[in-house]
Parts: sequence; structure tokens; C-alpha cells
Amino acid sequence: MDAEEFLERYAAGTRQFHKGNRQGIDLKGADLSEIDLFSANWNGADLSEATLIRAKLNSTSLSRASLTNANLSGIEGSSINLSWADLSDADLQQIAIKRATNKSNTGLCFMIYFCGGFDQKLL
Repeated sequence: MDAEEFLERYAAGTRQFHKGNRQGIDLKGADLSEIDLFSANWNGADLSEATLIRAKLNSTSLSRASLTNANLSGIEGSSINLSWADLSDADLQQIAIKRATNKSNTGLCFMIYFCGGFDQKLL
């Protein structure tokens, strides 16, 4: 499924995109509020300037994804792979994440890496 078809399905009301492979998809600036990406592969996706308010990201892989200037407020999930993802200037207010992985040495690493498996809400 390409970006155009994906956005058409989202606009039609679909919010669950479980286990899909959207590796490298370009959704720059898209509004994907309340999307559910359970166990999905979004490695290398361009989500810069996208809106993912209250997105569910359980077991989602966003390795090397661009989330620059994205609105990620209220996202929730566990076992999220954010290795080498670019979170520059992303809005991370009120997130609830368990066991996120970010292997890069970005300045935001301390905010999303919870190896103890506890719930952490950032305000």
C-alpha cells in the first residue's frame, strides 16, 4: 500500500493498521491522530511535521524514521523501537511509554529510553 492509498483508508475512518509494513513511507505533514500501529514496521518512514496525537504504538518499529517537528503528544505504547529515529523538535507532551528503545545518542534519548519497564508520563 502506497502513501496515497494509506491516506485514503485513514480518511475513510480506518485507524487500525496492525502488523503492516510501511517501511520508508512518506507521510510528511499527515494528520494520523489516534492511529493504532500495533506490531507495524515503519522503519525509515518520513513522519516529519505529522500529527500523531494519542497514537497507539505497541510493538511498533520506527527505526530511522523522521519525526522532526511531529506532534506526538499523548502517544502510548510499549516495546517501541525508536533506534536512530530523528525526534528533533517533536512535541512529546504527556506521552506514556514502556520499554522504548533508542540506540542513537540524541539529546532526547533520556526522555524515551526506559529500560526498567515502568510507565512514565512526561509533562
